[in-house]
Amino acid sequence: MRVLLAIDISGSVNDPLLAGDPRTRIQAAKEWAPRALDALDERDQLGLATFSTSRPEPRMVVPIRSLTETQKGEIKAGLTGLRSDLSGTPLHQSIAWGVEQLQANWVDGTNQALVVLTDAEEHASNDPYEQELATDNAKSRLKVTDQARQGRSGPDHSSSASS
Repeated sequence: MRVLLAIDISGSVNDPLLAGDPRTRIQAAKEWAPRALDALDERDQLGLATFSTSRPEPRMVVPIRSLTETQKGEIKAGLTGLRSDLSGTPLHQSIAWGVEQLQANWVDGTNQALVVLTDAEEHASNDPYEQELATDNAKSRLKVTDQARQGRSGPDHSSSASS
C-alpha cells in the first residue's frame, strides 16, 4: 500500500477539538497520525505532507518511501514539528495536489490512499471550477470518507467513487 498523509496546518486547527475537550484539532491530529505507522509495515510506503494558504501548494514534509525504521523516524519527527501557521485552508487544491502526487508514481495492483486530516473548513477558494476539478480528480481513484468531522465512523458515513 502507498499512503500520503496530508495534514491541515491552517489557523482553524488551533480551535478546540470538541466542546469540553482541552485538546486542539492539531493536537488530536498529532496524536492520531502515529497510529498509521502501526497499521503499516515495511512492505508499505508512507509520506507526510502539510497544507495551508501560507504556501502556493502543499509541502511534502517526508516523501513517500518504504516504511523502514528510518522512514518511521522521519515521519514521527515531521509530526512532532507540526505547527499551525494561522493561515487559510486550501482543501480542494490540496486534495488535487495529493492525488497528483500519488498518480505520478502510480503502481497498478497496489492500493494507494490519500489520507487528509482536516477540520474540513475550506478557507481559500471560492472558484467553483477549481473545486469541481479537485473533486473530480479525487473521485478518479480514491475512496472518499467523512468519518472524523463529527466523530462518526463506519460504512454509513462513507462513499466510494470510481471512473
